[in-house]
Amino acid sequence: MFRHIARSWRFSFVAMVICVSACSEASNEKADELTSPPVASYTLSLPAPQLTVQAGASVSTTTVLLARTNFRDKVSLTVENLPRGVVADISNPDSTTVAFLSISVDATAPLGTYPGVVVRGVAHNLADRTTSFTLTIAPPPIPGMKSRFR
Repeated sequence: MFRHIARSWRFSFVAMVICVSACSEASNEKADELTSPPVASYTLSLPAPQLTVQAGASVSTTTVLLARTNFRDKVSLTVENLPRGVVADISNPDSTTVAFLSISVDATAPLGTYPGVVVRGVAHNLADRTTSFTLTIAPPPIPGMKSRFR
């Protein structure tokens, strides 16, 4: 009978130690979640994955939206991989929330579809963020005809 009580006591003690250890680890993880601030981050997004501009024309759009997490510094924005004859301008390039993208296409720019035009965000002490879109350069309007790209 004494052996049975001793075995039962050992089992209860071991079970209690395991429970206390597991409960303590879970409690520490919860405490870390409550006391650690979220990691600083931001994301870039575009309202549409494609933009069409006629050769010889310009278009402006609200394109870059910044969603932030625990981060308030400025984000510098640039546009990369533009085809020949295309110029991009970002107003409010050190934006805190929104920037406007203007695309101007020279009349002699080659017509076609150009995937992989990239908007890059650069912020101090954070990894660069990018988002991309496809740019289509359409033929210029024929004089005297209404454009379907307005």
